[in-house]
Amino acid sequence: MTDRVRVLIRWMADHPGQVVLFLAAALSSVWVALNVSVLGEIPPGHFSKDVRREIELDYAVGLLWWLVIAVGLWLLGGGDRNHLLVAWSAKFFIVFVAMLFYEYKYRYNLDAFGYLDAALTGRYHMYSDVNWFQESWVPTLTKTIETGDVSDKLVKTAGTENMVRIVLIISQITGPYYHALKVVYAFLGFVGACFAYRAVVVIMGRPFLPAFYGLMLYPSILFWSSILGKDPVFLLFIGLYAYGGALWLVRSSLIGRAS
Repeated sequence: MTDRVRVLIRWMADHPGQVVLFLAAALSSVWVALNVSVLGEIPPGHFSKDVRREIELDYAVGLLWWLVIAVGLWLLGGGDRNHLLVAWSAKFFIVFVAMLFYEYKYRYNLDAFGYLDAALTGRYHMYSDVNWFQESWVPTLTKTIETGDVSDKLVKTAGTENMVRIVLIISQITGPYYHALKVVYAFLGFVGACFAYRAVVVIMGRPFLPAFYGLMLYPSILFWSSILGKDPVFLLFIGLYAYGGALWLVRSSLIGRAS
């Protein structure tokens, strides 16, 4: 038995909790990989055209984008990189495991699949007569498209239009892959939570890791800031607003980095 094997066995004996977590993660990954073709299936009725999707490829592209962002956090995270990677790993579990069950249960009425339809076909169900590939993709503060009658339940707003535009812009970078789009939106929510934490640091005058993990791992924030939808965008701008407000209140300036 080599020295490396002995060291590994000794480490496993000294860290049983981490070994159990690793095995659980490995088994969960295998199970998800075997079942992703079922859990990741989106009913055809969500798409305006006959769309053929390779679910395994879609999932793999999403994993690649998660890894690209993880590498970026490692390279650019400085002294906070370990904490950032822990939080980003939590996003991994939500986006690639937990959310599959949520999407499967509510697969017939999720807004996220409507946004995917826009990325794939240029159509969005609330604007059935509009080809979004031919519309302006520049976000606007006022509603620009009037089409048909507006029902009481489906109110067409500038926010909805801008969401479609943002999805189309991002899909030009990631490709029209559902899990890749989810990863990018999860990253927007992640950045928003980071800015909210920086606001806490500015106000307290020092780093406070319980606040960081409280924001990053709070179940509602962690889950809803990872969907393909408006929530991550909301959190991004709420975080920016909180950070700017903290800088202004504490330093009377909107420029600065929390130390």
